[in-house]
Amino acid sequence: MHELNRLDPLSTDSILEPSGGPRDDRPELSSDFVLSRQGVWLRKNWTDATFNFCYRGSYPTLLTDYLSKQTREFAFIDVGANQGLYSLIAVQSPWCTQALAFEPVMKTFALLEDNIRANANASKITAFRCAVSDNVGECPISIKVGHSGAATLRKAPSKLLRGSEMIQTVGPAWLGERKPGHPAIIKIDVEGHEEVVLQTLGKAGYLNTAFAVYYEVDDRWSNAARLQEILVMHDFRFFARTRSGKHYDVLATRQKVEVDGP
Repeated sequence: MHELNRLDPLSTDSILEPSGGPRDDRPELSSDFVLSRQGVWLRKNWTDATFNFCYRGSYPTLLTDYLSKQTREFAFIDVGANQGLYSLIAVQSPWCTQALAFEPVMKTFALLEDNIRANANASKITAFRCAVSDNVGECPISIKVGHSGAATLRKAPSKLLRGSEMIQTVGPAWLGERKPGHPAIIKIDVEGHEEVVLQTLGKAGYLNTAFAVYYEVDDRWSNAARLQEILVMHDFRFFARTRSGKHYDVLATRQKVEVDGP
């Protein structure tokens, strides 16, 4: 089994470490877990829309295809990890040396921990119960019942998001102390907080060595041109979209990649 340990300086940080030597298998699972379409085990959470998207493989395949084609060592940075789908997929790659997963909401973070334990290569993933922002502190996050992926730090209409929770935030200095040793692939899904996250990752030195950034854009609250401008400043030159319309994901890279489809 993998034991949960606490890290400083935040009491809410956690890391999963192997209690023995390296292992490639997973622990015996109860009927509380189900195998997703993308090959990772998830704790059943049928009343949550985001869980159903993860289980059914409803998301575009651009990032997972890109991860599967890697042939050099990389770290995976998962900002807005939710229940951990992409971190769990990333560490299946023999080229992925480690993953840092950031999820601030308490209930969702508990699911993330369970899912990490349930899958192989858990020792590669470090999970932090905090949000990437511009400083170390606390702030409220808005939560939508039945849709964990809609949690957001932006000011949102109360009719859409009916709950809130106080969470921990971390900034550039804190992140800089934990920067991975290998170039990174970064995934950002933060429902309107993308510009702050990119600026923070830039100040922490993550963007200088990353070779890909995958992020969500929603024209209702995202400034797509500004996000691209920040990445261009860090020498990203190619931007592949998952779809047309007002809601889509973007894969930003330094070198052009072949895109098979959404």
